[in-house]
Amino acid sequence: MSKKADIGDTYARMVKELNGVHDMRYIVVMLHLYLEFWLDKIIEKKCKNSKKIMEFNFFQKLRILNGFDIVPDELFHDIKVINELRNTFAHELDIPENEIDTKLIQLKTANSKKALDSPTLHVRLIISITALMGELFSIYVTSDNSK
Repeated sequence: MSKKADIGDTYARMVKELNGVHDMRYIVVMLHLYLEFWLDKIIEKKCKNSKKIMEFNFFQKLRILNGFDIVPDELFHDIKVINELRNTFAHELDIPENEIDTKLIQLKTANSKKALDSPTLHVRLIISITALMGELFSIYVTSDNSK
């Protein structure tokens, strides 16, 4: 399978998985997996010994990419906020909706901020996280292969 087909299939799969889902916990955890997918793709493209880095956790991978100025500070901040939200969902039974909104308000990137105009928390959440995925996708396709 070509890389373009792989990327297209991944996007189509994500859209299919999101279709009709309103459970916030599921949305956050599932979209977090897709954020990590893009972090991994960038690492595979940029790092000669990517297999060693793949053993690291999500936040360690993010910090490495930020440390090498591959992921800019503003994007790093926003993905970190979503990672914190994901960790909250993974370890807390009850999360008040205002806590989710408080996290989303912390987002700094322009595309993520646009999501705050959406009418429902469900839509704000999906748009915010998919906007961050779009930023990672852009880094992936525009960066050179530095292996």
